[in-house]
Amino acid sequence: MDLRASQGEDFTRTLPGLTATAASAQLHGDTPQAATGWRAELTVQLHAGTERARVHHAHSGPLRLQKILEPEGPHWPQAVLVHPPGGLCAGDVLELRGRLSADTDLRATAAAAAPANAPVTGLLVTQPGATKWYRSENTRRAQQRVHWRVGAGCALEWLPHESIAFDAARADSELLIDLEGDACCIGWDVWVLGRRLHGEHFARGEVRQHLRITRNGTPMYLEHSRLDAQALARRAGLNGQAVSALAWCAGFMPDETQMESLRTARPLLALSSPQPDLLLARALAAEPEALMQALRALWRDLRPLALQRPATPPRLWAT
Repeated sequence: MDLRASQGEDFTRTLPGLTATAASAQLHGDTPQAATGWRAELTVQLHAGTERARVHHAHSGPLRLQKILEPEGPHWPQAVLVHPPGGLCAGDVLELRGRLSADTDLRATAAAAAPANAPVTGLLVTQPGATKWYRSENTRRAQQRVHWRVGAGCALEWLPHESIAFDAARADSELLIDLEGDACCIGWDVWVLGRRLHGEHFARGEVRQHLRITRNGTPMYLEHSRLDAQALARRAGLNGQAVSALAWCAGFMPDETQMESLRTARPLLALSSPQPDLLLARALAAEPEALMQALRALWRDLRPLALQRPATPPRLWAT
């Protein structure tokens, strides 16, 4: 079936994929990859007019927008991203660039009908599975760079699965979210160090993370972190917990009653507000399952408050 035709969205012509080298290394992660590495790029654009939001994309290499679903109607699609190799080896580079925008006429019409200033359009982005970062037998690193620009009247829901760093992985992850005007964003970033179910601990690798959230060019939140075996063991680091999560809601701040209710309902998460329109939630855990459930439950709590929309979980979460 042609998913594009069945969903009715518009796409730009995709770019030809890059030639893959050492495919078995990508799929299994146990063999060092050839020196070239894989480079993959994906550009996603959503533009909302008065009738619908149209999603366009272009890709190069093994990073793709698999499908667009519209369970909430044509102005709030859900996007499923896939990386067919299933993970990153040393030398691989993944780049995702996204842009959300809405027509002035649509925003004016919505403002007249709903003075509460709720987003008029949005994009929910998720994945079918975890991102795996395979071990490296040399000093080369794998890189992932994600940059979203969210225009006025728009909302981004960045809800990927967890990232799993194998022992001896060398990973660089950069996530940039630039908000304009009254734009909103709900999202999270979850890392699992090692594969304890396989008896593997994170003893030799390193994960470097960079997160930046801005509004109109002014930083709202900046974070740099370096995770390795020492950070995993230190009390001032992860305190022996292999799973680390940070979630955020930019563009909305619960009042005291709502905050207390959220803290009571989600005791696994530590909630804070470094500034008036930014809510953060942090958590550490030994395994990812309970933590991911808590993050999704927090999303269900926050979505009606921040985006004034009922929580409609992606179908992928039920599989």
